[in-house]
Amino acid sequence: MRELINVVERAALLANGREITLNELPIGVSGQLAGSDAGAAVIPLTPDAVPEDWLSMPLSDVRKAAVADLERAYLAALLRETGGGIAGTARRAGMDPRSLHQKMKRYGLRKEDFKRPSKRR
Repeated sequence: MRELINVVERAALLANGREITLNELPIGVSGQLAGSDAGAAVIPLTPDAVPEDWLSMPLSDVRKAAVADLERAYLAALLRETGGGIAGTARRAGMDPRSLHQKMKRYGLRKEDFKRPSKRR
């Protein structure tokens, strides 16, 4: 978690504009993204992209909320790709299945919601 926060903070400081590009990310992250379909991935850093309720929060709370939103979206995308498979999702996320279950519970994600419909003959 701390590593993710540090990467995002560093990338925001290095960004030349209002977007974080692969150039601002460490090679361990940017190399993985460049080799995938997310090669053009950017995180917009515009004032319009900030949820209004964040403006009344201290930065530490905003950071926690942003990381939680990112984690939830990331895990939901992986669960969708794996058809709700816990082992595959945990492996791709680089985490223990028990930790994945805990995060899924925290974010209200259920593997059943990501199951692919079975094909009937």
